[in-house]
Amino acid sequence: MVRAENTADPLANSVASGSALARPGIPRSSPCSWIATANAPHGPPSFGIAAVARPEPALAHVQSPIARRIQESGCKRPRLMFVGSPTLSNAVAAVNPDEATVSAAMSVPLVGKSASRVNTACSACAARKVRCDSNRPCRRCVQLGNADSCVDRPAVPTRAKAQKPRISGFRSCDACHKAKVACTAGRPCPRCVRMDKAEQCVSGVTEARIYPTAPCSRRVIVPDNVRQVLLNAPMNYSVEEIKSCFVKHPMLSRGLSALLAPLLMGPEIRGIIDAMREKIGLPCTDDFWFDAISLDPGSVVNIKVQEEGSKLAFIHFEIDMRANITSMVVNEAAHILFGYEVAELQAYLMANRGRVDEAERTVPLIWLLFDPWNWPDLATIYLNFFLRQATFQVVPVRITRKDTGLVFAIASWHATISPDGLVSSLSVSFDVSPDARVQYVYSG
Repeated sequence: MVRAENTADPLANSVASGSALARPGIPRSSPCSWIATANAPHGPPSFGIAAVARPEPALAHVQSPIARRIQESGCKRPRLMFVGSPTLSNAVAAVNPDEATVSAAMSVPLVGKSASRVNTACSACAARKVRCDSNRPCRRCVQLGNADSCVDRPAVPTRAKAQKPRISGFRSCDACHKAKVACTAGRPCPRCVRMDKAEQCVSGVTEARIYPTAPCSRRVIVPDNVRQVLLNAPMNYSVEEIKSCFVKHPMLSRGLSALLAPLLMGPEIRGIIDAMREKIGLPCTDDFWFDAISLDPGSVVNIKVQEEGSKLAFIHFEIDMRANITSMVVNEAAHILFGYEVAELQAYLMANRGRVDEAERTVPLIWLLFDPWNWPDLATIYLNFFLRQATFQVVPVRITRKDTGLVFAIASWHATISPDGLVSSLSVSFDVSPDARVQYVYSG
């Protein structure tokens, strides 16, 4: 019998696996090899992994009943074996080398998946609550003479966990949440009304749930019909209107440039400004720029009231020079009209503000509240703020609700232009009416 030459190595004394390991007719890469580096764990070697990190010792060929059973099993489990206690293996090898090799082969556990466990017992074993094996008929039923009735018991469907009802995240307004006091679901809440802060009674934006199918969740590239309205502005406005913007109120031209920045590319804006200056006899300027500053307006919001006393749907935006929304106030009527929660609408319209993609332009988030049919009209409204100083405009609109339904209404737009020529705030009130009228109220 051949023994390992390196008896000082515990791995050489303890690793053994049947005649398939050392038989010269079977290569090491044979699928019947119980020790295979292909099946070794890919992580760092743990204590006792055989023949992975060390040179392979000469393995013993054991002719014993145990080894024959291993060989007759057909090597159906090509798993890597490891030694649990090399000290014990060395002690056995010192007394009886043959028994040491055989006992090592028997006491070696397998690396990889543990012994399979029967997931479902047969009906008889399940009824008696005893252990069952994976054979059918199982060994216990054969011993009891019940082989014919040894069948798997029907699988019991798992009971689905009852889903907890969703609790809305809009349980308190920002002021009550910061003060850690109780708040009601109505807006404005009684506490904010008592403190004369009804217009600031909104829920936190971070608590709003975002629905990817809602219209306001989309990012839409500026369509061609909107771009044409903006590019044709030098031809659609008179010399007097352009002079009022560039000469009488020169700061308005700065606001016009800032307004066009989120909608058009830089060369297109430069072409519009140069065309307007050329139309009124001013030379084209090379100092085309605008500061990327944010305004901090503090204008007072006056909500219009109908004759019968009910409030119109009303939204007030505080915006910066790039038409990004910095804060907003939405009353309950607007919440019902648009179908959004107040904080949810805030989360949509104030998301990703300040981001301008250099490759493409997207429509302002405010526009997503309206049908694309209205977007050219909204572009005209923006131009009228500066070129016609029309701080108040009334236009018919199609409101796009959260459920994608359309509602016809009359929208009254009121803009507050700061002394530096920028739109600092924008208020829109909506009146559902079949009539449509458009008027411009000039501020100067």
